[in-house]
Amino acid sequence: MRRFLPLLLAILLIVAGGAYAGYWVYAADMVRVGIDDWIAEQRARGLDIRTTNLDVGGFPLRLEAGARAITLADGNRLVWQSAALTASARPWRLTRIAYTLDGRQSLSVAGDFPLRLTAAAGSGEIRLAGNGGIAAGSLALSEPALRLPINVGLLRADGLDLRISEATGDRPGGTIAAGGDAWRLTLPMSPLPALGTLVEQAGADVVVTGPVPAAPHRSALAAWRDDGGTVEIERLTLRWGPVSVEATGTVTLDAALQPRGTLNARIQGFLEAVDALVEAGIVAAKDAGLVKAGLTLLAGAPGPDGVATLTAPLALENRRLFLGPIQLGEIQPIVWPR
Repeated sequence: MRRFLPLLLAILLIVAGGAYAGYWVYAADMVRVGIDDWIAEQRARGLDIRTTNLDVGGFPLRLEAGARAITLADGNRLVWQSAALTASARPWRLTRIAYTLDGRQSLSVAGDFPLRLTAAAGSGEIRLAGNGGIAAGSLALSEPALRLPINVGLLRADGLDLRISEATGDRPGGTIAAGGDAWRLTLPMSPLPALGTLVEQAGADVVVTGPVPAAPHRSALAAWRDDGGTVEIERLTLRWGPVSVEATGTVTLDAALQPRGTLNARIQGFLEAVDALVEAGIVAAKDAGLVKAGLTLLAGAPGPDGVATLTAPLALENRRLFLGPIQLGEIQPIVWPR
């Protein structure tokens, strides 16, 4: 019997390998059929999809689908162009898909707020839910640049990470968790010129409850607000010149569809921030001394590093901005499209 054991093991390995190879070929065929069906379905809905060199490979340890010169256009409203896209998954874990965007990427969105986003490259991951929908996704872009509407200019960054997921745990249905971080963000123009146009880091993690509006129109935003829609800010960070901010809180819309909420904030460089607000005309120059004195009193003694940290609620109500009990100024109203 012992003489036949190696032969038996070899036969079992051959059978297992053949079965796996057969499964991989079957799965690859299903991927090809799935891609073709999806493209046909989207074209039937009016999307113009064009690709070159569409292929499936990756044997034996991966299933990979890739294409070059990809164009997806929804009329003139949305156009995405990619030099190349590759998506891959382990054959035994098809619900987790990694993808790379090679070469230049371009996304143009027309409408009331026309935007154009470009990037040098990108990568990310998609996690599928049991029903085949997307449960979570991420996207990392290198050298993104966003052209803003009304000739505002170009917003650039060294890198941008985005992530989004559906409701989890005890969160209500329709809830979306999203987050993002940008590094070395260069503004086309600074709302606070004294702080300059370079933001070292800006990031946030938010949970949006209620039926998320498809577009920022007044009627959709009002319906979202009336249905209890809120933005829960689980993390907000900003490093801009001498100013550093960390905050958490909740924001919603008031009766006039203007932002209203309170954040629990930790701020360093708050005296420099007051100077910047004065220069921008948000805080009256005559009030600057009193505001600085009040904030310094709230902050207390500096820490061991000699830097004072102000911990206080940052509130926005009726477009008036308060830090603790001190009113910093009034912000301009947001005019939403109808």
